[in-house]
Amino acid sequence: MQTTAAHEAVPAADNAARKKAARRWMALATGGLLLLTLFSNTILTFSLPTVSAERPKPGMLEHVITGSARIEAAETADVFSEVSWFVNEVFVKAGDKVEAGQPLVSFKTDTAADSIRDLQDQHRQKELNLKKTQDAYIDARMKGDDKEVKDAARQIESAKLELQMLERKIAQLRRQLDTQSVLKAPASGIVAEVNAQAGGIIPAGKAAVRIKDRSKGFSMTVPVAESKAKYASVGEAAEVIVPSWQNARLKGTITEIRYPESAGPAALEKKEIVVTMYDDRLIGGETGELSITKKEPGGAFLVPSEAIRQSDGGGYYVLVLKERKGPLGTEYYAEKAEIQTGSSDDTNTAVQSGLRPTDRVIVSASKPIDEGSRVIAETAE
Repeated sequence: MQTTAAHEAVPAADNAARKKAARRWMALATGGLLLLTLFSNTILTFSLPTVSAERPKPGMLEHVITGSARIEAAETADVFSEVSWFVNEVFVKAGDKVEAGQPLVSFKTDTAADSIRDLQDQHRQKELNLKKTQDAYIDARMKGDDKEVKDAARQIESAKLELQMLERKIAQLRRQLDTQSVLKAPASGIVAEVNAQAGGIIPAGKAAVRIKDRSKGFSMTVPVAESKAKYASVGEAAEVIVPSWQNARLKGTITEIRYPESAGPAALEKKEIVVTMYDDRLIGGETGELSITKKEPGGAFLVPSEAIRQSDGGGYYVLVLKERKGPLGTEYYAEKAEIQTGSSDDTNTAVQSGLRPTDRVIVSASKPIDEGSRVIAETAE
């Protein structure tokens, strides 16, 4: 009886051991499967693109117009000499400040004065000859010699014409002596160029002195893209920074907006903004930097322009960061949102419809993504 009971206890123990081992292997298999799943998801997570997202925000677009150019006098007064006299003395040099009426260049007038005296002597000589011809005319009348009368009358008329010509020459030389012996500044300003030299003659067709007219101010012509120029208007204020003056800021006014003189398709995409300034420190030749900021209502929201995408149909959309519950927690993915866009500036684009303030718009990604792509959220406020 005891032997039989012992034989029956052995199979029962074996069955219990086998069940325990099976449970152990099942637990190990389940744990391994969980570890494998976790490991696979971890690898997948590391391979996902990382994205940066921002919420759409209200605000105004800022159109910034910038550019640099050389500052020059808006108008230059050219002082010419009407005579070809030798220069006696030059009183100014380039860069000098001058006042209206200030002497610039004087000329040697000895030759002109001698010419006037010579012409005056010729005039007196002609007068004496005219007197003789008039006497001859009277004698011919008394004698009744018609031929001599006619000859004398013609000589008298010719002599009178010669006297008139001499009188005009004398008057012209006297006027030149009065007005051209010393050239004076027609306006207050800065001497830009001097083409006169003592002892020499001013080259034909060249101004003796060129003066930057301060009363007309100084201007700079800044080339900008036509898309930017449309936000500027004639008559509005503009700020000009002069780097050589420790970034001093000058107040200017836009006086003209025009297409450049150069031809070609590229020229049509550019415009020139002319800014005029009045500042006693300016002499011309400085470099000015234009800075104009114009604000424009953006619409419903502003979104970084780099987030805007164009669909095949020609419309626009953005990818919005969405989340959902996954086996191992929260997962992020990209969802397409069709939008209606408005104006844009250098940074943002106005979105009129298609977004809510709580949406998180994907601005950048470490890898190319599209609708439905799983991602890792770097910033997801």
